[in-house]
This record gives sequence, C-alpha cells and structure tokens, in this order.
Amino acid sequence: MNGSSMCDGTNLCWSMSESGRTPRVPSPTCGKECRSVEQVRSAASRYVSPPEIAPHSAGAAVDLTLADADGRELDMGTRMNATPEESAGACYTQADNISHQARSNRDVLGTALGAAGLVNYPTEWWHWSYGDRYWALTTGADAACYGPKDLDSV
Repeated sequence: MNGSSMCDGTNLCWSMSESGRTPRVPSPTCGKECRSVEQVRSAASRYVSPPEIAPHSAGAAVDLTLADADGRELDMGTRMNATPEESAGACYTQADNISHQARSNRDVLGTALGAAGLVNYPTEWWHWSYGDRYWALTTGADAACYGPKDLDSV
C-alpha cells in the first residue's frame, strides 16, 4: 500500500434549468422519466447532495480509495460509489460482509484520514470531509468552515 487515489474532489454543479433545457433523467425513484426540475432534484438527491449543501462543490469533501505503488486500487470491499442495493450494504464503512483484507484496507484509510482531521460519511467508505456541515456535526464544531459560493457574486 503506497498511495491513494482521489476520484472526486470539487464536483462542480451546474443547473440544467439555468441553461434553458428541460432536464429529462431516467430514474428508478421516479418510476419513469423525470421531466420537471423538482422531479430531477428529488431523484438525484438519492445519490448526490443538493448543490446548496453539497460538500464536494464547496471543496470540503473528497472521495478516496487506496492504491498500490503501481496505481492499482486495493480491495476495499466494493467499488467506489456502490449503492447499498448492489453491494448488500457493503458500501457502509463498518459493513461486516467484506473480506478481512478489505476491512484492513478501510482501517488504514480511516486511520490516516482521521488523524488528519477528516470525518467519514458512514454510508460511503470512500467519502471523507473536512469543514462541511457533517464534519461540524460530527466533531462538535460551532459551524462549518466551508459552504457553496455563487460564482456570479465573486
């Protein structure tokens, strides 16, 4: 284990409604194609945070995994971004249905990032943050350090 791999850092969000296009997203949560902004927002919120609170777009969160010296990702029990349904809950950080090696690798990742002050979102072993709302809640901080910024007002 000689490295890590960052897969998602500042996942910037742009609103389809601002572009003048009507969003159409097939969604298992809508049961059919979603056409309204509200339907898309509802369906998407099952997989990503709304832009106004999303830690990635604020620069406060990263999705990380471990890699060996040759850049090959190590066994973490599931692929990054696995859903609870497809992984039988193995995407949860403390899942008990993963191999001993995957548990050991998750422990290494957690120890290193925890020592640096990051906190893990427990339903996603790969999601770590510092300074966002969840971090503030978990650490007892008075407030989050980071939040979204409207680029038009900069």
